[in-house]
Order: sequence, then C-alpha cells, then structure tokens
Amino acid sequence: MGKIIAIANQKGGVGKTTTSVNLSAGLAELGKRVLLVDMDPQASATASLGISRSGLYTSITEVLTDAIKIKDAIIRLGDLHLDVLPATIDLAHIELKVPAEDREYTLRRHLVEIVDDYDYLLIDSPPSLGFLTLNTLYAADSVLIPVQCQFLAIDGLSLT
Repeated sequence: MGKIIAIANQKGGVGKTTTSVNLSAGLAELGKRVLLVDMDPQASATASLGISRSGLYTSITEVLTDAIKIKDAIIRLGDLHLDVLPATIDLAHIELKVPAEDREYTLRRHLVEIVDDYDYLLIDSPPSLGFLTLNTLYAADSVLIPVQCQFLAIDGLSLT
C-alpha cells in the first residue's frame, strides 16, 4: 500500500511544487513507483514534468467530478517509475462542480482505487486553505510543509 504525502503550505512561493517534483523524481530514480498528483490550478508540477497543459483532455478535474476514472487520467512518463495525475486551469472552478456531501474526501475516495499501485503518492497543493488543500490534507497519511525562514512565512504557518 502506497504512502500518501501532501506537500502543503498556505503561503505561495515556499517551494511546494519544487519539492513535489524533485522528491517524486528522486524516489523514482531509486526505483520506487511514484504518482505525483497536481492539485494546483496553476499546474506548475504538470508543466515541470514537460507536459503541455494546453494539450490535456483529461486531468484531476475530470476525476474529482466523477467524469472519468482516475486510472484514465494518469500519464505515464516513459520508462521512469514516475506517473503524474496532471492539472489544468479548469481545477480553479472545481468547488462549483463537486457535490456538498463529504466533499473534503473527494480526492481520497479516488486515490483509494490506485494506492496499491504505487509506493508513494505525492500531492502538490495550491497556496491556500480552500477546497483543494483540504482535499489534499484529508487524503494524506502525512504532510510535508516547505517553509521559508522569513518572518512572514513563519508567521503565516502559525495561522494554520
């Protein structure tokens, strides 16, 4: 059973995506089966892995709205042990599309279907405490919180 790790912080620019992408690549390089889930509407993790956001027809958005199965949205990256569940800007409007009942568990419900296929599932979160980040936190077994050693960054962390 794979370990689900959220990379989260409500502050932007602290290295969430950089940490997510590099940790995913490093674990894959060690031979671990890794899925990187991009839960940020900016889709920077998706782009960092060389995937054109404008050319995507399926993404995490369609999974969260139950339009497709999670396995159908995952992109395999060649011979690497690294897969990605990409994001697009459409993710920014997801709150309007997901039913209210148990909405915090939407991502978790879908990850349960594939958690045994991976050693690690890393989730890159957006810089907020909204619906997407809550889904990320509810889905995770543990949380990695990148932080800058600056007053406002550490002060913002104490607010969560």
